[in-house]
Amino acid sequence: RIGSCVRDVSQVRCVVGEDGVEIGVLMRDTRHHEQAFQLKRDAIREVLDRSSALTALGLTIQVREPEFYPIHVMLWVRPVPGQDLAGVRRRIGQALDRFLDPGTGCFGGTGWRMGALPTQAQIRACLQAEVPGIRLVELVVAAAAPQGREQDPAGIRDPFALPLGGDYTVFSVEKRDAP
Repeated sequence: RIGSCVRDVSQVRCVVGEDGVEIGVLMRDTRHHEQAFQLKRDAIREVLDRSSALTALGLTIQVREPEFYPIHVMLWVRPVPGQDLAGVRRRIGQALDRFLDPGTGCFGGTGWRMGALPTQAQIRACLQAEVPGIRLVELVVAAAAPQGREQDPAGIRDPFALPLGGDYTVFSVEKRDAP
């Protein structure tokens, strides 16, 4: 209902707690999300107050932004002989930026569902599909939590989590160096 009243909204997730409902709202403009959200926050709250029985039931409504987790990727690749390593790094970075975009990333460009961060297997599948001519030897993925600590994205249990592209480090491995 929020998306039909406030067209700049791309996704909504509601989480019910003891005292009320937290409503995470992803705006279409993910590059300037904080500003876009601040501009529409009051309108979203107004729609909720008008069309919901939650406040009449004594429940509080908290409208919030998603929690964005930069995803850092380190990978060791074996490029096809004669390929330019700088070009391989550029293509990997572009593929990861597209894939990790919260609004238009994921498979099929549909965006990530709030509460779901990419797995190592999903990132591997993305790179294998989007960057032909390389063999992934090793892949390490970490999410930067709000406290600044890096951890495996699979261990994050945040219903409002969404990925963002982070830092990507690409190492080239010669056949004799491979594990």
